[in-house]
Amino acid sequence: MENSGECTKNNTINVGHQVHNKAMTDVTVDYENDEDSSENEEELNLLLKKAKESLQANQSIINKNTNKEMRDKFSFPSLNVGISIDEQLYIRKHPSGIVTLRQDEIFHDNSSQKKQMNSNKTVSTSDDDQDSSVKLSKKERQKLRESTIGPGWFDMKKPEITPEIKRDLQIIKLRNVLDPKRFYKKDNTKGLPKYFEIGTIKEGPTEFFSSRIPRKERKQTIADELLADQKSKSYFKRKFSEIQEQLKKKRQPKWEKGLTK
Repeated sequence: MENSGECTKNNTINVGHQVHNKAMTDVTVDYENDEDSSENEEELNLLLKKAKESLQANQSIINKNTNKEMRDKFSFPSLNVGISIDEQLYIRKHPSGIVTLRQDEIFHDNSSQKKQMNSNKTVSTSDDDQDSSVKLSKKERQKLRESTIGPGWFDMKKPEITPEIKRDLQIIKLRNVLDPKRFYKKDNTKGLPKYFEIGTIKEGPTEFFSSRIPRKERKQTIADELLADQKSKSYFKRKFSEIQEQLKKKRQPKWEKGLTK
């Protein structure tokens, strides 16, 4: 009986060892499987990375080709501006970084040459499409200077004074007595102006019904406009008669003034 018990005990121990060995083999197999799976994942990642890089390279090549095709399709000819910056620029930059003016672009003012040019002033005249230069005398140069007022007044020309223009200028000088409801500063200048220009005042669209004069009623001169107005005409007659009476009183002798009182 004791031998049978020992046999059963030994059998159970052997079975236990077999189970333990089997478990160890299972763990070893699982570990080997995990290593194989990790290696497979790394290989897959490498393959995916290579595929991505090749796809990007192919895409960049395709983009370059398409851009080149677009440039070839929509290519514009180069424009020739006709000037060169290096030749036309009046400054020059040295390798040291200093910028200087070009010597051939600097203007040298020579007073002797300037005097000579002023003394030999000429005017060009054309006869039968042939230019000929004639020297101007001192009187002609003075007449040429007096033909305009100068650059300060935009070279206003000296017009030819006709009787109509002279009459209009005299009326403008007497503007302080033209309208009793308007007061102007008294004009103390003697004579008529030499340099002036005549223009037309254009009314705006807002003055169409209020102060615009119809074309039929427009006059060529200021005197004609004043004589066309009956109200101003009667006022001028009254003022003229008053002035004549005052002049008549001044011309009377002293003994006649005493009789009139």
